[in-house]
Amino acid sequence: MALTNELLVKELTAASRRHGHALKAVRGLIGTILQPSYPKLLRVADMDLFVGPAALEPTASALATVLEEGARSGEVRVCDFGAAARVVLGLTLWAPVVMPTPLVGVERRRAIEGLQDLVTYGCIGDRAEPPRGRLLDAPSAWPVDADGSDAVLASASFLLNRRPYASMEEIAAFLRVSPDTLRLRFGERDRLVSACHRRTLAIFLRIQDAAIVPGPLTAASVRRLVHATTLSYLRRDLQPLGPLAALGGLDAEGVAKARLRWAGLWLLLQERWIDGVGVGELRERHHHLAPRFWLALCSCLAGGLSDEGPDGACRVAESVAELICAGLAPGEVTERISAQGLAGLNP
Repeated sequence: MALTNELLVKELTAASRRHGHALKAVRGLIGTILQPSYPKLLRVADMDLFVGPAALEPTASALATVLEEGARSGEVRVCDFGAAARVVLGLTLWAPVVMPTPLVGVERRRAIEGLQDLVTYGCIGDRAEPPRGRLLDAPSAWPVDADGSDAVLASASFLLNRRPYASMEEIAAFLRVSPDTLRLRFGERDRLVSACHRRTLAIFLRIQDAAIVPGPLTAASVRRLVHATTLSYLRRDLQPLGPLAALGGLDAEGVAKARLRWAGLWLLLQERWIDGVGVGELRERHHHLAPRFWLALCSCLAGGLSDEGPDGACRVAESVAELICAGLAPGEVTERISAQGLAGLNP
């Protein structure tokens, strides 16, 4: 882990010196990490090394400093620089591994360009008028199980998000119950993990129903969706399971079912996302990569983005939603300016 941070800080420093512009440095870092010749930083088997707010602290702090300095010179929009740095790093590190197919060839190049574009300009169609208005109260999306198991599954998900390979005995110790009691209620570990995944599906279906208005997906709906999703991961009493969390404890059929559930969640949004592009609410560029970036966002959120309490969690969730919607560039920066000033950054 120390070597990973050392490599990332080195690349960020090099990108900052090479480009002399905060947004160019961020885009250059993304391009460097995702280029095929770069060392493979993250495998599914190693994902427990990347969870928790402290996991990438040296790199996140360095990137936050770059963003803060960029804000002082007008190159970067004022935001929660620490949260923004962790989201940028999380998207970059998780994007290659969240989908069943690896990022290779042309698709890898498109992913680099798409992620650079997303963190710079966001996904909404009109950056001059960022979406505002009511945000969701995440607990309203919390499904309450009739048998009272929700709190147990939330706690189990919290642990599995941070220790994906935790054994049944470790989960029971975390819950302060005996392994036999846990098995009596949920069965063996694979059944407990499947119950956590089913609960996650229920949470996101409720969030989608509450966040999205009928018709094409709007910028305001995306803001509410990202905010509520982020808040659910930052709240220990909510805690959906991450897309890849605990898959190592499932058999092949269990892994396939878990991945299918996440694919199904996106399929519910896909047509409406395309319609949103058609009416100008959302940006067109690389929208086909949205499922990968969405899964990467949930993966980095599941690992723990912030240790702050409920008030801090709401503020961080708003910052993440603003980043995904409007990116890091100041509102007055346009696509025309970006084509002149931020092109040619892919290694």
